[in-house]
Amino acid sequence: MKTLNNNTIKVLIKIRDKENNLGLCQGRGITKEEVLKRCDLSDSTVNRAIKLLLEYGYIKEGIKNINKKTYYITQNGIGMLKSINKKTI
Repeated sequence: MKTLNNNTIKVLIKIRDKENNLGLCQGRGITKEEVLKRCDLSDSTVNRAIKLLLEYGYIKEGIKNINKKTYYITQNGIGMLKSINKKTI
């Protein structure tokens, strides 16, 4: 399995949007297009990051928004972000 990098972490952070109540549960997932708007990364970089985050179990697919896939952060993803925050303090 590939290792996580800064771009992957940036995408994970942007999937979890507490202010707009997005990406926190299956019914309030965030689309890839919304993630692209929130971070300064290319489409292919975001696609690779989403694929990797799904493999690690840090995100899951949510309920589709019309015909677009949505994603939300899992408890494992939240735990991983918390562990990164603790290491940077």
